[in-house]
Amino acid sequence: MRRHLGKLIALLCGAALFLLSMLYQKPAQISGAREWLRILSNAFLLPGVLLSGLSALLWISGEGLFDGLRYTMSSLMARLRGMDKRYASYFDYTRREKRKRTGNPLLLPGLFFLAAAILMTLFYYL
Repeated sequence: MRRHLGKLIALLCGAALFLLSMLYQKPAQISGAREWLRILSNAFLLPGVLLSGLSALLWISGEGLFDGLRYTMSSLMARLRGMDKRYASYFDYTRREKRKRTGNPLLLPGLFFLAAAILMTLFYYL
């Protein structure tokens, strides 16, 4: 259960975004099934794009794309505080011991919401 806690939290946050998005579109004024499918498609799309986009950013960050920016900011803050830098050079910073990543908990819930949005869109146009 502990292993899936991140996915469960992401799924609950996505469900909350889904409900807020659906309520924002005023479902009480809807009359036909096509309009319901449109609202459901839009409501599933918002958490799907947000969770998938955040998942992509987490993956890119884990690959080390933002290491240069992180090293620059930590060096600048150390200089402003009058302390020594933790790492002598950028090379030392990139070779440091990194934490092991356990995976990306936002990917599967994000893909679930995107798949639901695509399915509702297909039903809307059929």
